[in-house]
Amino acid sequence: MDGSLESPGSTIPDAPTWDYNPEGSKGDFARLIPVSHSARTAFNEVVERFLAETSWMVHAHRFLHWAKLPRLDAASPDFKWCGYYRLNMEILPDKLNLGWVLGGGRRALNPQAVDLLLVARPGKYGVGGRHCILQHNEKTDMLMVRASEKHEVVIDGKDTLINGLHVLSSRTGIGIGSLSYRLEFTSLDPQVYDDQLASARMIRGWPIKEVPPSFTPTPSESAYAFKQYDFFPPTAGGISSLVSFGSRRSTGDLVLLKKLKRTAANTMHVKREVAFLKFVKHRNVCGMAHDYLLDEDTAFAPMKSNQFAEISLVLEPATAYVMADTALQPPDVSAVLASQILSGIAYLHDHGIMHRDVKPDNIGISLVPEPRAVVLDLGHAIHARTSSDHMAGTVRYLAPEVIALKAGASTKPYDFSADIWCTGISLFEYLFQRKIGWTQVTAQAHASLEKEVSNRVRLSDGYERNLLLSLLQMIEREASDRPSAQTLVDMIGAPDVQPSQSNLGEKRRIPW
Repeated sequence: MDGSLESPGSTIPDAPTWDYNPEGSKGDFARLIPVSHSARTAFNEVVERFLAETSWMVHAHRFLHWAKLPRLDAASPDFKWCGYYRLNMEILPDKLNLGWVLGGGRRALNPQAVDLLLVARPGKYGVGGRHCILQHNEKTDMLMVRASEKHEVVIDGKDTLINGLHVLSSRTGIGIGSLSYRLEFTSLDPQVYDDQLASARMIRGWPIKEVPPSFTPTPSESAYAFKQYDFFPPTAGGISSLVSFGSRRSTGDLVLLKKLKRTAANTMHVKREVAFLKFVKHRNVCGMAHDYLLDEDTAFAPMKSNQFAEISLVLEPATAYVMADTALQPPDVSAVLASQILSGIAYLHDHGIMHRDVKPDNIGISLVPEPRAVVLDLGHAIHARTSSDHMAGTVRYLAPEVIALKAGASTKPYDFSADIWCTGISLFEYLFQRKIGWTQVTAQAHASLEKEVSNRVRLSDGYERNLLLSLLQMIEREASDRPSAQTLVDMIGAPDVQPSQSNLGEKRRIPW
């Protein structure tokens, strides 16, 4: 091969064959490999034209890697060259914010308008001038293919993509015109790739990426598909449920997969949680992404006492972190987060739903591209305005009136104000960046808590003062002295908070 035409930093493949195992040591994070006979013919034609016309489409040379194919290769007797197209964060496309443009170019186009040149002559093999784009998702860095309105892309030989996006797995078949390719991620060190993506985010002007630790831009072999989503192994759960992070293939955005274990004994409990998750439609409450993914006739079919069934629910909005793991933010951001939590609680209360397990681990937090808080886990929720069930929730965060029920010191039911207390204790832990100092609340511990918050109020102003004054009212020992969630939202006065009535513009009845 003529070294002057070789891509920067590239070498001849270790084994000059179409299907060699790429080791990733050359810095490529992924490669687009011709698979069909027509794709390999087109690849050979591009290489031959590069060799014959050294000034032709010089920009595209950088992404093409080829080697001479031995005549001993009986599987490819018609081809002189083999190779692939390189995806490498050190060999950037012409327009980084747009991504890698794939196509055949056009005479009227700038020679740099196409990065991965698939054909030697415009329009051949049904390939458009700018047929499609490979780009990273702004939120998660997942690699996606974007198809235009004019040119379709076929994914894995079965799904036709027009004017849409599709997240690419570790090996994805891509059909462009009459040409078939396989996009494969290499074994490039994931940390190296992640660092390169972080640098590219700075160049693009994108905010810092915010995804859970299990979520990597290099598709994992342990990831699995469910409907139109891809999920990683579970990151949280308990005896009766497991939670996994995943992404929607059509956007690359974060979602959650919650797997509920249903038995004959807990069927009504699970059915209630599913009903709530289907119903909620508020940006600060995590609910079911798509009702149609759940076949209730099958999910809740009768079963014997020794049987169990697994119910999979896709939930959104998903956040990378929970409040328990979130560092204290500036007062204006903290005010927005607190108001959004209370807005989510107000929405539930407005529809007659008591959460009963508000705590820092059940509050999702996202800080980029803008602050967002999401109320999670409706597993203990009930559709009632009062309750005497003191077994729900987490003891550390339970309101005094619930503790009194638990201790047998009272028979008076608790109401929505118990959720306000739990939210207040959660906000205390966030604002003071430490766990509350009790196993369960006592009169003495409560007096100490109020004193600590009051002392800080005297040193605060603006949003911080509003937030601390609101907190004092949330942790009033008497339930009747605590304001409603919506009143607290108004007291804090933070901007950009969705009204509690919102249910995608329509107030609906909870299905039972």
